[in-house]
Amino acid sequence: MEVAREEIYYPEETDKKPSKFDKNKLRKSKKGKRLQKQSQEMQKKYRREKLFFGTMILIISIISLGLLLRYVMITEARHDIHQLNAAITDLKNDERALRVEVESLARSNRVEVEAAERLGMIYPDTREVNYIQVDADEVNRIANHLEGLDNQESPNQGFIKKANENLREIFSRVEALF
Repeated sequence: MEVAREEIYYPEETDKKPSKFDKNKLRKSKKGKRLQKQSQEMQKKYRREKLFFGTMILIISIISLGLLLRYVMITEARHDIHQLNAAITDLKNDERALRVEVESLARSNRVEVEAAERLGMIYPDTREVNYIQVDADEVNRIANHLEGLDNQESPNQGFIKKANENLREIFSRVEALF
């Protein structure tokens, strides 16, 4: 024996939408109102959870992308460093090869062969060599005169000597600028 039977609508359990009559009936009953509030709260909670998980997935994706880009930058920098190191070793090898070439070209016998073959130069005969004999005393007297150590200076020579010293000083300052 059944005394009363009340139909309860649970929106989570059925996919069938209630009719207008059923909705009105649910709204009128106290249990229906309570169930409706629970249903709305569950929907809000579900939306919040969806939003929270969606935001977390987005944040994790952004962080992962940032880390990935950083690793890409590091890898590119390592690649550039490797290329520069390879270029340095190539340049050092080229420098060594050029030094060897310079040393081989600078040898005196090589220079002698080039002078003889390309320029047509030959050693002079003993008859073609002229020797000059110079008196040592005369060389010392001329050197002392040029250095200003000669005791017989005229007043004009002192002026010229000072002018030459001033000019040398001026030229040395100008030269120091360049």
